[in-house]
Amino acid sequence: RVTEWSPGKRVVMAANEDYWRGAPEIKKIIYLVVPESANRVALLQQGKVHMAEGLTPDEIVALASSDKARGVAVRGNQSMWVMINNELPPYDNLKVRQAINHVINRESIAKNIYHGMMNPWQGVMPSTYPGYESWLKYDFDPAKAKQLLADAGFPDGFDAELTFDAAQAAMESIAILLQSDFKKAGINLSLKKLPTAAASDIVQSKKGSLALWTDMPIQPDINYALKLVWPTGALVNYHNFSDPKVDQTLKDGEGVVDPEARIKAHAGIQEYIHDLAPLGWIGEHYFAVGLSRKVSGFRWYTTQYYHVNEMTISE
Repeated sequence: RVTEWSPGKRVVMAANEDYWRGAPEIKKIIYLVVPESANRVALLQQGKVHMAEGLTPDEIVALASSDKARGVAVRGNQSMWVMINNELPPYDNLKVRQAINHVINRESIAKNIYHGMMNPWQGVMPSTYPGYESWLKYDFDPAKAKQLLADAGFPDGFDAELTFDAAQAAMESIAILLQSDFKKAGINLSLKKLPTAAASDIVQSKKGSLALWTDMPIQPDINYALKLVWPTGALVNYHNFSDPKVDQTLKDGEGVVDPEARIKAHAGIQEYIHDLAPLGWIGEHYFAVGLSRKVSGFRWYTTQYYHVNEMTISE
């Protein structure tokens, strides 16, 4: 139960001693709001907190040499992409969207920015979920992207704007790399760095043009995962994608109960969506936190949460 709520500062929670699985060993949780990830790392290293969330890949790697804390990274169900508004010109042109996918250097992002804590990915659902189909048709090829833009009527390229969350240092590194690589195809990309709420508003209003975005379907079910993002007007369809074949396939598949038959009911639709390039696929970044070496029992769940009642702290 919540015993203290200080907006923008901290939340204090007390354990439920009557929890049906037994009273938790940890009796109190204090969540502190610390805007800068470097300060969160410092608190962790000083032993003033037991966990730090929202750390950069560099910070997670650096914790390997610490005797006070460790980095934990789990390949899960998170995905990162360039949100492309399929309704806005020139992004309503398939060749433009395909060109964008050919100037995203996924391997470089995974290796040099995420230090291997990202799976280069071009899927339409998490690769860890049953029924996932791997399609990798958009290799990093600026020359091919430039030709696609010329075929689309943009031989000299065009100007574009990319929004991203200022609170996520890795996103800024990705945005800078994309700016350089987009230029190779003739797309002059300006970067719009905004506070989390403002960046989210642009994406979730479905009025933005290009933006970096992270999301995940919390249930490992093919119909749920696809329906969250791809049907017309879907909750996470911030890119305004709409296709009657996709809508019908997902509607038909929702009532199929048998697991194998449920997957078969969606056969072919992942490649079909992939070919339409409705997003600029980047990768699946790992769920990562910094943990005190005194903490044990940490486990990751598809909801992107952990269960404190499963954890213990040794003093």
